[in-house]
Amino acid sequence: MTIYNMFALVADGDVFDTLGLPEDNPTGIKWSAGLRSGLIFKKTIEYSQLRSGCLFDGENFYDPEDLEMRTPLPKSPIDNPDVIKYAGIVGNEVIGFYTLDKTIMSEDFISMVCAGLESNPDIIEFDSSLNVQPGWIWNGTQFLSPEE
Repeated sequence: MTIYNMFALVADGDVFDTLGLPEDNPTGIKWSAGLRSGLIFKKTIEYSQLRSGCLFDGENFYDPEDLEMRTPLPKSPIDNPDVIKYAGIVGNEVIGFYTLDKTIMSEDFISMVCAGLESNPDIIEFDSSLNVQPGWIWNGTQFLSPEE
């Protein structure tokens, strides 16, 4: 049975999304470590060449081989206008992407998540037995369901 590391993404005390990342998968391990280490999100719809491993200096993205960050990646929109991507960045490295797809997600959900990701959200790890969901409240010490 796969065990998941669970994280709540919280803006102004409101849980706007949760992530369950498998402990036995390299991507899950990388994202879990990143979420525990001050990961930030940066909207990246204008960088079609951006990929995991690219570098970020706070303003521009760079190819992973450009360790001195001399030549920023050119801005060019991603090919699919139905996709909104946020790079997950730890330190100065892109570790992966949080992707929203307008063809399968509601406009309200996408608006809520975009606003949350752009607010520099709190990332709170929780035990999966809590079953925290969007709409729950984080009061700084514990999660409260909407009914409480």
